[in-house]
Order: sequence, then structure tokens, then C-alpha cells
Amino acid sequence: MARLHCRLPQGSPPYAQYDIIEGGVADDRVFDSVDLYLQGVYSREQALHQLRWKKPNLQICISSQKVLDNHLHFLEAIDL
Repeated sequence: MARLHCRLPQGSPPYAQYDIIEGGVADDRVFDSVDLYLQGVYSREQALHQLRWKKPNLQICISSQKVLDNHLHFLEAIDL
């Protein structure tokens, strides 16, 4: 996976060179564990233990109209 630490034209957002970006999204439980660690309530080991049991939520960002036009196609609609 490419890193976002790259040289881009001045003023360009770092994600501008990618068509699709995938990454983890932290939920409130993850933020709580990190926050308690930063406050000194949890030790590093306690925070890592708490985070080990959190299932990651993945997010996919399609940042290019080209990708949508070329690869996203309507297949069918189902009445519920």
C-alpha cells in the first residue's frame, strides 16, 4: 500500500493522486481506549489489550469520478 508521504504540487491534498483510498475508521470504543491511555488512566499494555479486541471498521473512499464512471454499474433493484 502506498504511503501518503509523497511530493505533490503545492496546495494539492495528499490524497489527490489516489482514485480509491481504504482505511480503518475508529469508533467510540477505540477513541475511549486511546483517550484513557493519553490521560494516563491506562498503561500502554492495558490500552493495547483493550484495542486488541476491537474489530476494525473499514471505510472505502472513491475520490475519482473516473472510477465511478468506469467501474460502478447498476445491476438490479429489489423490492422489499
